[in-house]
Amino acid sequence: MNLIFIEDGKPLAKRIDTLWHGFEEPLAQVSQQPISGSVTLQLLPDVELEDLRELIAQASLVLLELPTFTDGRVYSIAAALRQHYQYTGCLRVFGDVRQDQIDDLHRCGIDSFVLEDSQSSDETLTRFNAFGFRYQRPFG
Repeated sequence: MNLIFIEDGKPLAKRIDTLWHGFEEPLAQVSQQPISGSVTLQLLPDVELEDLRELIAQASLVLLELPTFTDGRVYSIAAALRQHYQYTGCLRVFGDVRQDQIDDLHRCGIDSFVLEDSQSSDETLTRFNAFGFRYQRPFG
């Protein structure tokens, strides 16, 4: 898999073997008791964030699944995590992620993107921030 991530405002790329590369293996979206220390969460698009408030506060990585590129719920979840829950850790989207979505996903608060091997990291990096002018401000 190819991982595109934002570091100091610049998009970078690297190869990874797992979605949670560099983090603990994620907890599935279940009603688990909060645990001590940092956790990784994997959330489905129909998540009830309020039910996971304590786990969100402990998470260093949140994996958001995009089941199909037309499913806009991941944008709303990311914005809610950043704005309402003040989540400051890494938000990573995976699934049916398309290159032309990355800029908009980033503007909602997502800072790393897992691309299928068929998508070129180099091409994705050149497309990132392709638009010089926007009508709407990013989150925050």
